Amino acid sequence: MVHASNWAQVLRLMLMPSSGAVDMPKLHTNSDPRQASEVPVDQAQALSTLLDIPPSLVHLVDVKSEIVAHLSLHGTAHLPVRRLVLMGGKRVGKSSSGNTILGSNVFDSERGFEKCVQKQAEVLGRSIKVTDTPGWDELNAGDTPQRIRDEILDSVSQCDPGPHVFLLVVPVQDFLEEHRRAAEDMLTTLSPSVWRHTIVLLTWAAKFAPNSLEEFLEVQPHLKALVTKCGGRVHAVDNKNCTNEAQTAELLTKVDALIEANCGLYFSLDVNYMYSMLEDAKKELERFEREAEEMKGALMDKSKELENLQHLHEDELAERDENFQAKLKEKDQSLEQLQSDIEQMLKEKESEMEALKAQQETLMTAMQSKVEDLEQGCLNLSEELATGQVQIEKLEEKLKEYEKTLDDKEKYLAEMRICQDNDAKHKTNLEDQIRNAEASLVESSVRGERES
Repeated sequence: MVHASNWAQVLRLMLMPSSGAVDMPKLHTNSDPRQASEVPVDQAQALSTLLDIPPSLVHLVDVKSEIVAHLSLHGTAHLPVRRLVLMGGKRVGKSSSGNTILGSNVFDSERGFEKCVQKQAEVLGRSIKVTDTPGWDELNAGDTPQRIRDEILDSVSQCDPGPHVFLLVVPVQDFLEEHRRAAEDMLTTLSPSVWRHTIVLLTWAAKFAPNSLEEFLEVQPHLKALVTKCGGRVHAVDNKNCTNEAQTAELLTKVDALIEANCGLYFSLDVNYMYSMLEDAKKELERFEREAEEMKGALMDKSKELENLQHLHEDELAERDENFQAKLKEKDQSLEQLQSDIEQMLKEKESEMEALKAQQETLMTAMQSKVEDLEQGCLNLSEELATGQVQIEKLEEKLKEYEKTLDDKEKYLAEMRICQDNDAKHKTNLEDQIRNAEASLVESSVRGERES
């Protein structure tokens, strides 16, 4: 059966712009347009292996020449950096695991945090970037504060352009149904396709002896179910011995294997909505393939039946009369008619498969158009944001001018109040002087009358 992740890889490569949006070397295509549709035998075999389909059906899959060229890139040596994201509950050893991977104490493992932390280092000849995320509530992801959930979900965008591998950190302890449900809830919130990029990383594994990891999984059914959901990918580390390069090398080997299985593609939220559509088309192709195989099997059974019949009657053919020969000829004609009918059915099925191929081409074109519309929308939004920023800056300048004018008016009002206070004092002094003058006049008048 064709694995869904392989179909996702084909879709991602089909929609890859020519400039290259993923961090891989530029793909080289055949310069001769007459040979662009030809797939060499070794590359056809590689494509057959990736899609898990017979080589005879490779020509039914509509892929761009970039896919065939990319299949010839074996290994992960072309990657400039491997981007890993640590996820898990609180106090499960995420930061310690990051220190073990990078070979030094770059993450603070002694206290919790609420923001993603990124560190990068050269490890065993590889450039590794590790993003440490806040932990969620191990028993109930719903009890995790929304700001923590948002930060965990935002780790994908912070790990631009996208992480290659998620390391789901789980401590070696009794793993309950609640633990599994919380982990699945948090990761599935990103996208159901996240499991194609996930490895379960067991911490506190110092007590593990050889083969004890498998024994531990057998007695932890919920943990085993989670590992199965990750494609059976699991690794155990002893973070107390972070200088042990052997366990780090083994983990990075598994990381490289997963990246290679995904053709070097990183996890992205941009094309997740296409997975379900492609899954439906893939199921249709599988159904047609099964029906074709069943009809081929029926034809082979009839051929064997005829062969057995010929062997049984080989010694008697010389003794049979013309009537027996006529019956045998009639049987041959019936078989030929049956073969003709089966071949006709096969041709009809091939026509249906061609129609499905044309439908897939139309769907891919529509998806590409939607992606371009989204990119244009993002560009327009960026321009609007830039324009809004300019307007905000102008408003801030006007606000500063208004504040300065207001300060000047307040100073003027304060000076006016001081002048009014001085005028009032002056008026009071004048009134006092007038009253004193009037009193002096009255006193002089009285004195004159007395003297007269």
